[in-house]
Amino acid sequence: MKDKIDPRQIGHLKKLVDLLPLLSALRDCGCARDAAGNRALHFDQYVTLVLLYLFNPLINSMRVLQEASAVEKVARQLGVGRFSLGSFSESVRVFDPEKLSRSLRNWPVSCGRWRPTRGSSSTSRTH
Repeated sequence: MKDKIDPRQIGHLKKLVDLLPLLSALRDCGCARDAAGNRALHFDQYVTLVLLYLFNPLINSMRVLQEASAVEKVARQLGVGRFSLGSFSESVRVFDPEKLSRSLRNWPVSCGRWRPTRGSSSTSRTH
């Protein structure tokens, strides 16, 4: 059996929590198409999950991201939970990237010097 994710291995939760108010405007985006009203993964949560992936080298696949989102501390602090892989995959077609683009205009002020480490050759992080 594979080891469970240790919550202490997941970083940058405080910074992600600080960004949640900027993402809240995205909550209802893509919900018009959900006639049954049972959408469990909203645009703000999708973006939060993608950022969680980008800022945590430990998370290297959608399945590990799914596992990380089920960690109680992560779910509670970020307002996300375990998601279905199908819903996550469908999200790229359902959510309007232009709305995210408009929200991003406010991010540099909120993020300060903090930046993702994924894809960089260095393992050091700026907090």
